[in-house]
Amino acid sequence: MANVEDRLRVIVKYYGNISSILGGINAAESTELFNNYAIVSVPAAQLDALADAQGIVYVERPREVYFNVNNGREASCINSVQGTVNITGTNTAGPGLTGKGVAAGIIDSGERVIILSS
Repeated sequence: MANVEDRLRVIVKYYGNISSILGGINAAESTELFNNYAIVSVPAAQLDALADAQGIVYVERPREVYFNVNNGREASCINSVQGTVNITGTNTAGPGLTGKGVAAGIIDSGERVIILSS
C-alpha cells in the first residue's frame, strides 16, 4: 500500500458513474459531492491515468494559498496603531494598541433595510 504522502486528493468533474470510472485505476477512492463532482484520492503515480480515464472531464490539483499578512496590516493601518513589537514582546514604536479588552459584535438578521430620507 502506498504511503499517505504518495497520494493526492484532487477534485474531478465526471460524467457517468464515478465508481465505474475509477474501477480501472489502482487504489483510487472517491467521495461524491454533487453535480457530478467528486474528491478522488489517488496514488501520485496514477494521476495521469485518472486524468485520461473515460468519463473524467476535469481534474484540479489542490492549490496552496498564501496570505501576505504584512501588506494587509499596512493597508489596514494596523502597524501605525500597534507599532512594532520586537522579539522580547516590547513595543518599539507607536501607541501599542492591541485590541485587548475590546469586544466587537456583528448582527446580521438577513433582513433588508432601506432608510429613506425626507
